[in-house]
Amino acid sequence: MNRGQFDMARMGQVSGGVSKQVLNGKGTFKFNINDMFNTGKQSGVVHIQNTDARFTQTRDNRAVNLGFTYRFGKPLKTQQRKSGGAGDEQNRIKSN
Repeated sequence: MNRGQFDMARMGQVSGGVSKQVLNGKGTFKFNINDMFNTGKQSGVVHIQNTDARFTQTRDNRAVNLGFTYRFGKPLKTQQRKSGGAGDEQNRIKSN
């Protein structure tokens, strides 16, 4: 990939995760990994006048996260949506 004086090599990374509900749906474990194969490296060539310089940047972006969430209390009930003023007007017309 050409960016002015820089010819950058392609880079990418693979991340993934899983989650599992436990305790009758009240708890959730979550596990994820960022850049699991440590492929988040950047390299390329810099062209300045008559000089070419190669470079590689290596950052350790790998991270592992483990989380647990627990829901206290009763689940919230969803409320029925009211039809608004138009629905009230239709009901008034039907009753006449």
